[in-house]
Amino acid sequence: MSDEEKKAERIVDLIDDEDGFTVLLHVNRVFDQEKYDALRSAIVDYAETIENSVYINRKVAGRLFFLEQFLENVAAGISASKRYSELAQTVTRAHAEIWELVDDILSWPDET
Repeated sequence: MSDEEKKAERIVDLIDDEDGFTVLLHVNRVFDQEKYDALRSAIVDYAETIENSVYINRKVAGRLFFLEQFLENVAAGISASKRYSELAQTVTRAHAEIWELVDDILSWPDET
């Protein structure tokens, strides 16, 4: 397994983990900062690995699309609730951060 494949699988595993960031946020409305940081770090690491490539792992592309949409939907769904106002702000910031990373990954590499 190549380094890129290992990093891709790490992202897939972190997003699909039954005790992971997305499940905790969806089911329990808990933003686990440590798990989010691990996921974000894995995405940054993957982005650096494929920086000059025109290809992206399809599993990663799908999970990144899911993650971006998931964060946007969670933020929108809880933003009207006073009970979750702090969580909504945190998720909104995370969504913006993830969107920027996804945009960087999906952008065509610069030709040099």
